[in-house]
Amino acid sequence: MGANLTNVSIPPRSLPVPYVRRLLIVYHDLGNWSSIYNDVPGYTLLTSVIGIMIYNASNMNSTKLTKLDLKATEKPILIQFNSSITPSGSNPRAKCTTFDAYGRVTMSEMSLPNVCQTRTLGYFSIETPSKQRKVWIFWVLGFVLGFLCLVFVVLLIGTILLRALTVKRTNDMEREADEGEVLHTFWVNSSKMPRATITRTHPDLENLGRP
Repeated sequence: MGANLTNVSIPPRSLPVPYVRRLLIVYHDLGNWSSIYNDVPGYTLLTSVIGIMIYNASNMNSTKLTKLDLKATEKPILIQFNSSITPSGSNPRAKCTTFDAYGRVTMSEMSLPNVCQTRTLGYFSIETPSKQRKVWIFWVLGFVLGFLCLVFVVLLIGTILLRALTVKRTNDMEREADEGEVLHTFWVNSSKMPRATITRTHPDLENLGRP
């Protein structure tokens, strides 16, 4: 089989597994609902998610159609994405992301601009590494540097205040020493007592002579 759908090209000689004579191809673009598939940590969607599935259409009256696999024997299936979303496919970090029917996620390099190649069915998109982790690192570095600067400022202010207090206390002690009187001390038994300088008072002699 071979088919060209919107954004999807299934090459000739692709075989359904298990083989059936009639099958139903289901293609859908999730558009704004694509974010429900964005469960790849550290990556951000660049395109919408495109899904391609095939079902056994041998009995269309059945209430439940059987899902089939597809085997591309020669050329791979091509998924073409909107070039306006990823202009010229110039993002070197972009990856093709495949979400298969079993919930597994695989990522591969883009061989063509805005085109993903696959040999299985599932959901496909183009994603790029997210920048949130780098932003988080910058926030942590900024917080650490800010904290270190704060500690440095506090220590600097504390040192200046301590030095100013020491200088003031020294000046006060020197001023008190200059203004005060040095008292000698002597020991009385086991006690040390201050002793003032002896000052003699000269007597005022009265004139005893008579007039």
